[in-house]
Amino acid sequence: MRRHTRLFQDGLDLEARGTPRGFAAWHVREGALPTYQLAFLMADYLIERRGLDRMTAYFASFKDSADRRANFQSSFSGNIADFETDVIAHLKTVSAL
Repeated sequence: MRRHTRLFQDGLDLEARGTPRGFAAWHVREGALPTYQLAFLMADYLIERRGLDRMTAYFASFKDSADRRANFQSSFSGNIADFETDVIAHLKTVSAL
């Protein structure tokens, strides 16, 4: 994470990166390794804070609805913007930036 301090300054913009087009653009711009590392760290954070059962429920919710905002809200009891703020603070702390 220390090599990606721009993320902490500019924000993650998970609303844009959460779409197929946004994720692909992010992947091309940042490269595969940092993109998947960050995705893993965010998933790990959610599982640690909310539990694997909620993560499983989140992915399962897509069989009934493609509304990722509503699925996130119902699975994690919060919105994506608040999660982004929380995960950035967490990553700053653990990477000692």
